[in-house]
Amino acid sequence: GDNQIVSTLYRVPAGSHPDYPAIDLLTNSLGDVPAGRLHRAIVQKGLASQVWGAERGMHDPGYMYFGAYLGRDGKLSDARERLIEVVESVKQEPLQAPELERARTALLNDFEKVQLDAAGLVRSLSEFIAIGDWRLFFLYRDRLRQVKLDEVQRAAERYLKPANRVLGEFVPVDRPERAEIPPTPDLQAALKDYKGGDSVRLGEAFDPSPQNIEKRVVKKELRN
Repeated sequence: GDNQIVSTLYRVPAGSHPDYPAIDLLTNSLGDVPAGRLHRAIVQKGLASQVWGAERGMHDPGYMYFGAYLGRDGKLSDARERLIEVVESVKQEPLQAPELERARTALLNDFEKVQLDAAGLVRSLSEFIAIGDWRLFFLYRDRLRQVKLDEVQRAAERYLKPANRVLGEFVPVDRPERAEIPPTPDLQAALKDYKGGDSVRLGEAFDPSPQNIEKRVVKKELRN
């Protein structure tokens, strides 16, 4: 590819965990375009051409991740530092009520829309089945409605920390040093005229009776 990418990922609990709706709201508040904090701090400041924020609620502990795309000539270090700063500064700059309500409205609208389309509802229920139970679709929706601002703040402080961060970068180069992997050989051609080497001499058919074992035992007495 020709675009540079920087992404930061944070481990979070399973999608069925009571913390997860707060994590979902937090991710939306940071990653939404154009109202999210990352877009305003990075794209609108000319540090990158695009940003994102997403989460993966799964049966087992999952992750939320944020990132930025920038042109080949952009300064990746500036985008990286600003990305980390914005995401991890929620502890010092708490989310405000309007940010939370905007995110809540967007996510609840998604729940309403999906229930108007039978195929979409089946797909969505299948996702919640994968998390653990189809009824989580409705429980999760109700939890989203009840999340308070201090719960979102606690989730930010608990999970958006340097010790929980994984950072990845993609830096394009003119001539990638790829390993050339040869194609799979034609085994039929290789084995067509193959003949095995010397046959291994078969061992004896050993009689495992106590009498035979006793006859084969070598007994010695140490000098001490």
